[in-house]
This record gives sequence, structure tokens and C-alpha cells, in this order.
Amino acid sequence: VISASGTLGMSGSDLAGEVRLDGFTLELKWSDVGNFHMYLIQ
Repeated sequence: VISASGTLGMSGSDLAGEVRLDGFTLELKWSDVGNFHMYLIQ
């Protein structure tokens, strides 16, 4: 679980950087999706 969480965190960081350029609203949206994804994996 820890390994999956770490990988997700790295991917999230990259995506968050791109999303920030698009807009803050998208960043919040991605945050919600990321949390949901973590729940599914766990």
C-alpha cells in the first residue's frame, strides 16, 4: 500500500503542475480524483 501511495504521489505532483497552468479549479478537481483513486487502490 505504501509503495502504491508513493507512486500515486509522484504522478499526482506531475499532473498537479500541469493542471496549475490550466487553472486552480482543475487542480482541486484532480485532488478529488486522486483521493478517490487512493481509496480504490487501498
